[in-house]
Amino acid sequence: MNIWYEGNISDEITKAFTENKIIVIIAINDNEESLVLKNLIENNLSTIFTTSCSGILIKENTENMTFFRQLYKNKVTFPSLFLFNKNGLSTVLTGEKLTVPEITSSIVQCALVTLPSPQNQSNISKKENTPTKALSTEVSLLEETPDSEYIIQQRRKESQELEHEEKMRREKNRQLLEEKRKREEIKQRNEEIEMKQQELSDKKYAERVTLEILAEKEQQKQKVREEELRVREAEEKKKQEELERKNEMKKFVQVAFRLPSSETIKQPFEKTDTLADCFAFLETKGYKKREIELLNSLKRTPLNDEKLKLEVFYPSIVIYVVKKKELGVVKKAENKSSNPSDRVMEQDQEFQQRNGYQALDQQETPQENVPKNKFLRFMKGFLTGK
Repeated sequence: MNIWYEGNISDEITKAFTENKIIVIIAINDNEESLVLKNLIENNLSTIFTTSCSGILIKENTENMTFFRQLYKNKVTFPSLFLFNKNGLSTVLTGEKLTVPEITSSIVQCALVTLPSPQNQSNISKKENTPTKALSTEVSLLEETPDSEYIIQQRRKESQELEHEEKMRREKNRQLLEEKRKREEIKQRNEEIEMKQQELSDKKYAERVTLEILAEKEQQKQKVREEELRVREAEEKKKQEELERKNEMKKFVQVAFRLPSSETIKQPFEKTDTLADCFAFLETKGYKKREIELLNSLKRTPLNDEKLKLEVFYPSIVIYVVKKKELGVVKKAENKSSNPSDRVMEQDQEFQQRNGYQALDQQETPQENVPKNKFLRFMKGFLTGK
């Protein structure tokens, strides 16, 4: 229900004074407090406004506000409430006084001042000779009640009830706001806890990933170290084997036998071995001890002491193997020298001559079979063209 007058303010003021109503002017603008005041009056004071008051809503920067500023010379603050009766301006409410109990009490006091006495009321009726319009229920009660104290008490009681309701409403709003604040605090606290848990979880995850990366790097380093150790051990083992082989080789004497066929056979012997072991080795090659002699290649002297150890020839020696002169062949014995070194040279010459003869035999081409008969030779030449 609309309780505000929307026409010209001057017409409404004249009409309100004629009907003996209280003029309530609300000055508002576009701020939030003005909207709260307007809703407060519409929701809680609509009954008293429609019965006993004439509500005029004036907005900033309008023609009605310009007209009102001509009547009210002081500065107008927004929002403000002005109460007028026939005697003029009665009350101005601003700021914290704009509450339901305060507005109701001010309207009641302004109405009491406005009510005429019964004698004046009858005089006015006689002078005008016209019936007055019926006022609202509240104003009629005020006119019919002779004792205004009772009315004031009733108004105070209503004001107290309204104030109590307002307190209850404020308390309820306060409780709702408190519950909302607590819920928000609990929600914020839960969010902080979740955030901390998430941060802790992320931190643990990061630590776990870091540990895994470090462990993987350590494993890779361990593998590299193991591989390096294995290579080092292999190299050391190889060096050790080489050293052992060299040490082992130091225990042997490398003997090269120059055979009568000019062939050379190499065989290692231990240092503790003797010439008897050399004769035994040559027997495995087909050279019997009684048929050969051994000569030192450096001194060209025969080696006859079979107990002579080979360590005297360390690290190596070349020994000539020479066949002894065959018994019973006088012609060969006369031609050949009895000196073993000369026999070595003779053996080499015989070997070279034998190889030379074989080479010549290989180079010679066999002669063709030429027939002895002249006729056959002629026919062969005729047929072959040779």
